[in-house]
Amino acid sequence: MRITGGTARGVRLFAPQGRLIRPSLDRVRESLFQIILNYFSQDISETKLLDLFAGTGALGLEALSRGASTCVFVEKDIRAIKLIKKNIKTLGVDKRSLIIKSDVRRLSVKNFKHLIPFDIILADPPYNKGFGEIILKKVCKLELLSKQGVLVIEESKISNLPNSFKDNDCKLICDQVRRYGDTALYFYIKEGMLDGR
Repeated sequence: MRITGGTARGVRLFAPQGRLIRPSLDRVRESLFQIILNYFSQDISETKLLDLFAGTGALGLEALSRGASTCVFVEKDIRAIKLIKKNIKTLGVDKRSLIIKSDVRRLSVKNFKHLIPFDIILADPPYNKGFGEIILKKVCKLELLSKQGVLVIEESKISNLPNSFKDNDCKLICDQVRRYGDTALYFYIKEGMLDGR
């Protein structure tokens, strides 16, 4: 498992033993970021990023390598957090990283303080466990996504996340879905986001 782009391209990350964590495949991460870059005119420098169900931290670290200014990693498993810390140290991005030990379902505004909203939110939950809509609800309830931001949920190819999701004044639209083998990537934006670009 390696970083696929940016200043740390080619750097090998610490990977889990066994099936505790399912890291995103290198080719899926590379495709994901090629698409994300299109939303930001090929430049994600100075963006704030949230990595939910962070696992090894590979998604957030990929973003930091590609220029994101800050990444908040949310993970509840202490063994996974140890991997994230090792990988953060390997890339030398300690000052641009924050780890929050929490179940995503229990997150509150207090966890993030002044960091809300985020420009990019990446979520790689366990497949087929119903986390997709939980993430959509949490993003809307806490107003985590910036007006021009992008939320990406990685799920199983047999998942069926909604084309749109509305909670109070927040409406998220599924702009596109990409499938790679057993994986599906759902890209959500705020209603009207593309009108401002």
